[in-house]
Amino acid sequence: MKKFLYCAAVVALATACTQEDDFLTVPSSQAQEQGLVLNATLANTDATTKGELYEDNKTYPFFWYAEQDRIDVVGLNLKGAITSGTGTNAEVVGFGTNTAGKGVATLGTAGAWTLPTVSGFASYKATQSQGEGKFTAASDNDMLTLTTIESTDNAATVASKTATIIATYDGVEVAAATSQLNPLTSQAVPGSLTSLVLKTKESNATQNIDRPNQVDAPMWSVSSASRTDDYSSVGEKVDLQLKRPFPVLRFTTTGVDKFAKDFGPLQSVELKTIGKNADGKWDSDEEGSALVYAADKNYGVIGTAQGWIKDHTGKWEAETNWAETTDPNKVTVNIASTDDWSDANSVYMTVAPVDRSKMTDGEMLVVTYNFENITFTLNGSLEGAKDFEKLISKNSWTAFTADGRPNAVTKITPLDINNYNYLVVKNGSSNYTLIVNKGKVGDVLNAAKTNVVWGSINPVLSTIKKIVVNCDIEDADFANLNLFKNVTELELAEETSIPAKGLASFAGVTTLTMLKVTTIDEDFLGELGTEQFTGLTNLNMAAYNFPTTVINDKFFNAQTKISLKVLNMSGIDDMTAAWPLTRTINFDGYALTEVTVKDGVQLSPNAFANCAALATVNGKVTLMDNASATGAFFGAKELKTINVTNSKVPANAFKKAELLENILVDGKQIVPTVVGESAFESTSALEYMDLSKVTTMGKYAFKNSGLKATSKDNNIIEVGISIAENEIFRNSNVEYVYFPNVTKVNGNLFQSMKTLKQVKFGKEFTVAAVQAWTEPFGLTPKLVDLFLVESMRGGDYWAEGSNNLVLPTVTIDGKAGTPATIGFRVIKVDDGSFGD
Repeated sequence: MKKFLYCAAVVALATACTQEDDFLTVPSSQAQEQGLVLNATLANTDATTKGELYEDNKTYPFFWYAEQDRIDVVGLNLKGAITSGTGTNAEVVGFGTNTAGKGVATLGTAGAWTLPTVSGFASYKATQSQGEGKFTAASDNDMLTLTTIESTDNAATVASKTATIIATYDGVEVAAATSQLNPLTSQAVPGSLTSLVLKTKESNATQNIDRPNQVDAPMWSVSSASRTDDYSSVGEKVDLQLKRPFPVLRFTTTGVDKFAKDFGPLQSVELKTIGKNADGKWDSDEEGSALVYAADKNYGVIGTAQGWIKDHTGKWEAETNWAETTDPNKVTVNIASTDDWSDANSVYMTVAPVDRSKMTDGEMLVVTYNFENITFTLNGSLEGAKDFEKLISKNSWTAFTADGRPNAVTKITPLDINNYNYLVVKNGSSNYTLIVNKGKVGDVLNAAKTNVVWGSINPVLSTIKKIVVNCDIEDADFANLNLFKNVTELELAEETSIPAKGLASFAGVTTLTMLKVTTIDEDFLGELGTEQFTGLTNLNMAAYNFPTTVINDKFFNAQTKISLKVLNMSGIDDMTAAWPLTRTINFDGYALTEVTVKDGVQLSPNAFANCAALATVNGKVTLMDNASATGAFFGAKELKTINVTNSKVPANAFKKAELLENILVDGKQIVPTVVGESAFESTSALEYMDLSKVTTMGKYAFKNSGLKATSKDNNIIEVGISIAENEIFRNSNVEYVYFPNVTKVNGNLFQSMKTLKQVKFGKEFTVAAVQAWTEPFGLTPKLVDLFLVESMRGGDYWAEGSNNLVLPTVTIDGKAGTPATIGFRVIKVDDGSFGD
């Protein structure tokens, strides 16, 4: 028994993160020992996907966690484990129907169940992390089995062997159950109860969850199960349709994503209900409906006495539903996760049922969202409360939707950050972030303009380190903005123009975001020609074209050259000079790590040359294809992928871009038509490129590169050029090269190469007698096969039957020298077997 359970546990762990519904088939003798397997779903009337929460025809995923989530199981006509020995020596020796076994109840007077009192209920644990709960016994002692129904059993015997099973999850357990009885046989009708009372295990006043979107609300299920043969298939499967006895509330937010890092994790959500005082005003001192229940409270879910009950004789009075030490109308959910909150997340809260059917005005909800760095309290009872803070509910809260579906989720009006005129967020021990959504910057200041008015904090202006303005402020209001002298991060999200002296106090900011600015006064930093940014690390100017050198020099200068890391320059169409403006934009030698450009932006010569840390370019760039278009990404050592719009690669464009792997056009590796001199020199990570369309290739084009093939599936490099320049493949990794159009060779094509295996020429070619031929076919030409056309047989360079190619040379002074003899493994006239 022990050995089998261990193996089963290993299988369960191995499949814990899968979506498989079927268990592995095992021999029947082992299947008998596995016992009941419970498939837990959430009950609803029209579900097509298992394991969901329903509200207003929307679904919210429910998730079971392997090993962590457990259910309690008890039932009639079950067999519980019988053990021998104690402690670690305990061993299951059989199964019985006595109440000594966990989870085994017996039928008492008038159908009332006698529940197990010694061993208690059986504990079953989730074995897979997935939307559908699949549960098996948590230990040997918790295992339950069914009794086999024989083909000869009559109807009464079948009923006596069919189990009625109750399962509960998280926070409730069975307090009392009564089966419906067959009036003729007085036997329990399988799966049918006339009453079911649950008992709360603990108070719901404080609910602790590990992460957002986690739902640990109490649930229960009643079902029946039988076995018609002796384990012909694996295990005994029981489907549990889980329902929630108590309402579940859902809390969400809107507009938080932009400020997620500023706000930090959501740590808790608190809900209170309040009523009106004698004067008819909403008053926080007037307790509203009870949301809290304490431990050991009985709640009827089946039968005539549904709701809070006592001894099956009547309903509890409302004030007895909670412990005396708690606030009856306040519930808090604490979240342990340290991840920043997202608007896509939800917080779920279980509350006691609320009946508002007789409330004329309903009642007010007070909701508090406690983030790590800011707290929002929506309390419409306070003086001066805004309309969005007045959350009034007139609806009853139950576990059912209006059309009677179980497991209802009531959505509370989201916290919308955009409703606030401004916010102050604590982002350090004494530093703050100011977020202005509406109005003027001056509206946030006290009369003396020394502090920001914010509750009891009222921070002095010097402690504001970050400002985000989400509205277009008037030119005159920039004077108030400039009162903040110590800001390091400034975002003007809606501003389109910056007036004179508009940013006079912000030359020292490290992060500047002005997404919509298109015009800037030349005097925007103060004294014309003397002020400039000195420490920018992050600049986001998505709409600005940087048209004049006077302004550009304030952003891009010797100080920002070494500090600027992230740049959004997607407002620039063309980085080259435009008549009659003396303005060419390039970032040669900048410390940039990430750049965002407008798709199709025309790069200037040396646009991002020597940007050694540049790893990311967002957007597509256009490489210049004239003689001045050199070195666009020369020395961009961290760049791995770049998107371009054209197929002409100018000289030095990617020279020494050591990690470059992909140059993409419309998502596919470029098929260049022109490759300039040293365009890919020292791109050691570049392995694949189709060169079949290249008509012009400059010398040193792929010198010291990692180029080895056209693609992973094609190890032949076909090169479309007609003139082969000096050292185009020097010290690269190519093995098979085909020149279908080359008629002239101007130098040592494959100098320093060790990988070369075969070279084929598709036409008769001549060679330039202008240099010393040292290694035109690599370091080991005697290991290379050379394929020539018929017309070269017995010509100036190759004598038929010889394995040598004789190439003319010149001396340093230009005089004819001794011809160079290059010996190959074989030189042959191509017979067509090599193919194109």
